[in-house]
Amino acid sequence: MVGEDLVPLDGLGQRWGDPEVETTKLFVNAGFDLNDSVELYGNFGYSDNSTISDFFYRGPVLDPEHEFGARPTLQKDENGDFMPDPAPQSLINSITAQGLNPSDYLVADGSSPSGYVLRNPIYTQFPGGYNPQFGADIEDISVVFGARGELASGMSWDLRARSAENEVSYVLKDSINPSLGALSPTTFKPGTLTQEESSVNADFVQPIDVAAFSSPLNLAFGAEWREETYKIGAGDEASIAVGPTAAIFGVGSDGFQGFPTEAEGSYSSESVAAYVDLEADVTDQLTLGAALRFEDYDLFGSTSDWKLSARYDFNEAFALRATANTGFRAPTPGQVNTLNVTTTAQAGGGLIPSGTYPVDHPLAQALGSTALNPEESTSFTLGAVINPLDNTSITIDYYNIDIEDRLALRNNKIGAAEVAMLTNAGIADADLLLDSNVNYFTNAFDSEVSGIDLAITSDFDLAGGLLTVDLRHNYNQQEVTKVAPNTINATRVFDFENQVPSQRSTLTFDYDTGGILAGYLRFNRYGDWESTGGQLEADGNDTSNATSYGAEILTDIEARFTLAENYTIALGGENIFDVEADEEGDGTLQFLGARQSLTSPFGFNGGFWYLRASANF
Repeated sequence: MVGEDLVPLDGLGQRWGDPEVETTKLFVNAGFDLNDSVELYGNFGYSDNSTISDFFYRGPVLDPEHEFGARPTLQKDENGDFMPDPAPQSLINSITAQGLNPSDYLVADGSSPSGYVLRNPIYTQFPGGYNPQFGADIEDISVVFGARGELASGMSWDLRARSAENEVSYVLKDSINPSLGALSPTTFKPGTLTQEESSVNADFVQPIDVAAFSSPLNLAFGAEWREETYKIGAGDEASIAVGPTAAIFGVGSDGFQGFPTEAEGSYSSESVAAYVDLEADVTDQLTLGAALRFEDYDLFGSTSDWKLSARYDFNEAFALRATANTGFRAPTPGQVNTLNVTTTAQAGGGLIPSGTYPVDHPLAQALGSTALNPEESTSFTLGAVINPLDNTSITIDYYNIDIEDRLALRNNKIGAAEVAMLTNAGIADADLLLDSNVNYFTNAFDSEVSGIDLAITSDFDLAGGLLTVDLRHNYNQQEVTKVAPNTINATRVFDFENQVPSQRSTLTFDYDTGGILAGYLRFNRYGDWESTGGQLEADGNDTSNATSYGAEILTDIEARFTLAENYTIALGGENIFDVEADEEGDGTLQFLGARQSLTSPFGFNGGFWYLRASANF
């Protein structure tokens, strides 16, 4: 109807697959011996990544004979006749009262009583529709500097400082702010997110002779200072502007609205920690270990975590081992302080702000938000080490991890009762929130992860080289419990528990001549899994439409050639037989263009071949 050349992406309309990525990376690692016992060391890393992808296709305005519904950002058509509705006189009066020209925001039409219709004049720039290109420029910088050495007493020490920054600058192209009409730019800068981390560490290890033990007692201890900073940079004015037709066509840059100015800020968290670790061969057969770590956060208080370990060698062929420990993860400054609000228009034309608010925001507090607690875990493992032959070793371990107070968004649908409650709590213009969603992070659920790890490794002398055969298998199960209301729904719980295959196996044949030639052949088996449509489901608690996907085996191969001892060329492929997952079972995702399962643990791009060269000096 409009010509393939006018439709985005060479007539395809939208992209389904990997984004375009251009990356530059640099890493420098160096060391310098001051003397026989002290070394200075450091490293520097830099990467620059430009990524661009696309949102869903936005249909153009066409003649009514084609019976094609235009994107609502371009045309309002309530009666479905594929023609724009008349613009109300009140809207025209509002635009002119602001000293603006209605022709910049609406299309003139003499058949309308007001002289204008609800068609966005920017539609002429997109005769084949538009597809916002969304991406980011990502810059990552890290530097480490330290010194390490050994004292005359045998104590080894390591002092180091680290600083790193990751900045994500979002970009949006080929899009519009529909409320700005013909005055809208088509390129936006929706904002930036920056994560900064700095730390100073001191670690010491001292062997201590204990007459009763079979080996020296290994005493390790140290301390750490750490600061984490999260910064939000507001989007450019056009990405968040509210034009005079916002209630008709929508507001903000279409696809990804800019971060509002009230979200802009810098948020930091500091912590200090100390630890001590003891380990020794108590007897020739028994090894015991214990560790204790204390950490104090300026935002979340203090915590003490511990670890106990033991190994008993019955003989050279058989040993048992076990560990038990606790863990701790504090909420990040980003989770505590994120403010990301998207404004949409309701059926009646009113603007509705929906989004995620910090837990200490008055709006979130009025709805019951509380300070976030750290996630805490308790885990244990029990395993065996078996050496049935001189060239073969077997390990098998059972693990169980309980995690409490996991973080997730709490979703609050604002109805009339909530509006009244917010008004009574002193929230200004609470009526504008009617029918919107107000979300904030909360400690939402607990989970238990358990499984078995099996590893069998054998070495063989073959044709002047060494062949290593390595078989690994993992069985893993996750169970979600104690779900707080209005957080993760039944489909999310189902996906948490079933979306990752419970069975995963890898068989590798690695061959190395110790000279020119080396390489491997690997088989990867992913067990079956199940998945729902998640947030695409009309009822988030209906899991009856979950789809089962079958197990698959993928094959990888690589050959490496070493030249003049310092230069290596590697030629290889991943998934060389181009194995694909079963077809996507969710009807909505099928309609949107997905062919293979989007939740496939090995992706949906098929095979991948590469050539790599490296040099060591």
